[in-house]
Amino acid sequence: MHCAAGKDRTGTIVALTLDAVGVAPEAIVEDYALTAERLEQIIERLMSSESYAMALRTQRLEDQLPRRETMESILAMLHDQHGGAAEWLRAQGWRPDDLDRLRRKLVG
Repeated sequence: MHCAAGKDRTGTIVALTLDAVGVAPEAIVEDYALTAERLEQIIERLMSSESYAMALRTQRLEDQLPRRETMESILAMLHDQHGGAAEWLRAQGWRPDDLDRLRRKLVG
């Protein structure tokens, strides 16, 4: 998975993956928020890309910061509406052994 800054698409997919393997929501939110520590350098790198520079010129750095409350909302909705990422994945066709393999790879 990939996105330009690693906070939106990638951040959400990583959060779903971590939730699916049983990582505590507080740790997921903390991990997501850590992108803020490198965001200025990430934006500087993206400004050298024609495809990102035009859009980024009109935005402040603060507009790009990953917000804890954003990830808290995503995780709360995921749990309230689907019972968590593992249950959502099962509803999408994942089998119990798929989740077990993912847990073994990521958690040990």
